[in-house]
Amino acid sequence: MSLHAENDRLSAWVGSLPEGWRCDWLKWHVDCSTARPTDEQQATLPYLSNEDIESWTGRLLREDLVPAEADSRLFKAGDVLFNKLRPYLAKVFRAEFDGVSSGELLCLRPSDRVDARYLFYVLTSHGLIDSVDAQTFGSKMPRADWEIIGHQPLPLPHVGVQQRIANFLDEKTAQIDALIDKKRALLERLTEQRQALITRAVTKGLNPDVSMKPSGVGWIGDVPDHWTVTMLGFRYEVQLGRMLNAERSDGENLKPYLRVFDVQWRSINTVDLPMMDFPSDAQRRYRLIPGDLLVNEGGSFVGRSAVWQGELEECYYQKALHRLRPFDSEKDCADYFCFVMEAATKNLVFEGEGNQTTIDHLTAEQFRRYQFAFPPLREQLAMSAYLHRHLEKSASSARKVEDSLVKLKQYRSALITSAITGQLPELNG
Repeated sequence: MSLHAENDRLSAWVGSLPEGWRCDWLKWHVDCSTARPTDEQQATLPYLSNEDIESWTGRLLREDLVPAEADSRLFKAGDVLFNKLRPYLAKVFRAEFDGVSSGELLCLRPSDRVDARYLFYVLTSHGLIDSVDAQTFGSKMPRADWEIIGHQPLPLPHVGVQQRIANFLDEKTAQIDALIDKKRALLERLTEQRQALITRAVTKGLNPDVSMKPSGVGWIGDVPDHWTVTMLGFRYEVQLGRMLNAERSDGENLKPYLRVFDVQWRSINTVDLPMMDFPSDAQRRYRLIPGDLLVNEGGSFVGRSAVWQGELEECYYQKALHRLRPFDSEKDCADYFCFVMEAATKNLVFEGEGNQTTIDHLTAEQFRRYQFAFPPLREQLAMSAYLHRHLEKSASSARKVEDSLVKLKQYRSALITSAITGQLPELNG
């Protein structure tokens, strides 16, 4: 019996199919293979992990797949692998070679009534992915299983129509993906240009004819003669935030405070902030004033910075953030130094001991010892204005590219859904 005829709720995303099409449970026409490789196969066949598969497109993210000693499942050319871990990522791979895979990848083997390429497009359709994702189990690492995936609808025209649809989608998605790749490359170039502009400004200034001197700091290089190169602690007060514990989550002086993820690059969230007890002595120490620079001190976000503009009348910050305040507002401007922090971070200044990994925590003592180049205040203000003006143009260009990327992805998704649900009559003949 047809699933479409039996239960419209489960096949709602499929809609009304053309005459002659079926819509059955996927498990009726696709087997889930759990075959294990032999020792010889394990030692010789390439190993595929879910991390090797690009979301939605099914492209391999690396070409050098090699055998690996891991808990594996055997797959064959013609199988379609479906990632059951966080299925919303839509990591699906149509195999053109024999290999072994991670146990997180379900090995789906279509019957002779199902074209493998057509099955791939069904499995990467937003309707099916959303349906599977809605039925996953596990909160931190949501998973699906064969019971969930096997009970998804499979729109099923004649195999000749499936092949025609797959040929059409192979051609069209390749064209769309090529455009998407170009857009992504353009965004990368815009990002590189942004970083180059910032780095040059905060290390060389705006006057190309000024005489230079060595800074003594590797990533900074030569700086204008009249600039001062010194440790951060001589120019800025560096104050780590207040630690939250169970006792401080309640009290008579509850005040809003900022967390790491509230501080993005040049942007601070002030919506629905949590509260912490800040008695009078703590208020004097941790209360923010307009012009303070907040810097993330830990993990993969070390160095990420934003200037507090006084968005709230009263606000504080937790221990995972440094607060930088110029000792002399006639010498330094935090808005300018925020650009310096971006340049330093993107130039990997805060990587640990040259081992290409971000340091776990940038302590206040460490931070104060880092050396930076400080131009006179008038130049800091001029460079801030210059960078804001030019970077807004770059940001506007990036937003247009991002908008076009979204539209291309939406078109790709809609095209797949239309094709596999029979909404393109020219493919159904």
